[in-house]
Amino acid sequence: MKRRVILFLCIAVLMLMLVPTINISLNQPLKTSGDAKQMHWWSRANLYRLDFLMPWLARLAYPFGISISPTQVVIGRDGWLYLGDKYAQGISLKRHPASTDDLARIERIDTATRAWKDWFESQGVRLYRIQLVPDKNSVYPEFLPVWAQPVPDHATNRLRERVSPAIYVDNRPALLEAKATLGQPLYYRTDSHWNAAGAWIGYRDLAETIRISNSDIQWLTLDQVRLSAMEGRLGMDLGSFLWMGSVLNDTEISIDIDRSLPTEQTDFESGERSRLSSNPRISAPQRPLLVRSPNALNQARLLWFRDSFGTAMTPLMAATFSETLQVNYGLHDPEQIARLVRDFKPDYVIVTAIERASLSDWFQQLPPNIPERAVSFQRSASYDQMANRW
Repeated sequence: MKRRVILFLCIAVLMLMLVPTINISLNQPLKTSGDAKQMHWWSRANLYRLDFLMPWLARLAYPFGISISPTQVVIGRDGWLYLGDKYAQGISLKRHPASTDDLARIERIDTATRAWKDWFESQGVRLYRIQLVPDKNSVYPEFLPVWAQPVPDHATNRLRERVSPAIYVDNRPALLEAKATLGQPLYYRTDSHWNAAGAWIGYRDLAETIRISNSDIQWLTLDQVRLSAMEGRLGMDLGSFLWMGSVLNDTEISIDIDRSLPTEQTDFESGERSRLSSNPRISAPQRPLLVRSPNALNQARLLWFRDSFGTAMTPLMAATFSETLQVNYGLHDPEQIARLVRDFKPDYVIVTAIERASLSDWFQQLPPNIPERAVSFQRSASYDQMANRW
């Protein structure tokens, strides 16, 4: 017994010496985020971190379906990864029926949505729509682990039943139909987002739904867009959360628009032109970003509130509207929205939001009660905060 205690203590002392030695020899800076203070190399958090072990542990656990970061990533079947509960309870929200609190929240969202429609119309906006993009586990539930399968009456399904179809455009039926007929994936296996094919289906569904009530807007047609051959690429955000981004493989689908589309990007607040190029994808901006595309189908202004699921759609929207003001909705409150509307004077307002964010506080906000006069857009402290990962 004494020998075992001595052996255990020796191993513990060895590890206490070995881990700092490895970290110092690797000379890798400690990663920090947000407002976190930079750690010195001699800090305990830096000396005893186990980053160098994580890729090996992940590779050992992955074949058994074990995630080393279960709050961020759930490992499904056939190489499919899903976002975990760390982000808006994306798994647990759908495993249980909607609660009383969920139903009350849905009522508030429905009330707020109708109020915003009326408010936008009072400001001269000709159309307001919310594009509800389904989570990956709503389109590909068959690859989820058995324990993570969604129930039919979960909260976002109840939201779909309650909100006005004249405002909400639910992309799920169109994506499920395309999934059965298109013959290629609509979402990345190792990323939480849809790919270009999924974004194209979502765009077409948005166009067809809007065309029913508004035939003035021209949209890209099947003759003008081509989905290019798939190319191999390394694993993306979910793969990186598992420390396996350089190991897992995924497929990429590019979208080609048969139209000359030079675009110009301008910081809406400062007026500074930040980029002049063809028609690139644009990540969810942290500041309002104005994209001008003079050769677009419509000489019209779109105020586009979006999250990261708008990224794959940005070339399509730039081809459709001559001026698109892209705004990360998670960073803006009602008064900021009102200022944007009065400064930009959009013809149309569209919100593109992922399903797991559809019950968030942002969608429960009511329009502001502010004077009917032009108000210059001012930067707020919220610009310095990162939006939730949606």
